Amino acid sequence: KKRVSVVEVKGEITDSKEIIEQLYEQVDDKRVKGIVLRIDSLGGAVGPSQEIYTAVRDLKKVKPIVASFG
Repeated sequence: KKRVSVVEVKGEITDSKEIIEQLYEQVDDKRVKGIVLRIDSLGGAVGPSQEIYTAVRDLKKVKPIVASFG
């Protein structure tokens, strides 16, 4: 069965490691057809935010990723 995965970013962005790992896991999962990056954050540190952006930019070439803001 194909499915759409949701990766959530909640609260202040202070670290990118967990979010990027989740994104890569979902891209590698053959059952996942696309990813929704659900963001409920007022912002955070520039470095981790840039790392997440770069990962999304690169991974969306492999699998569709859309962002949803709350």
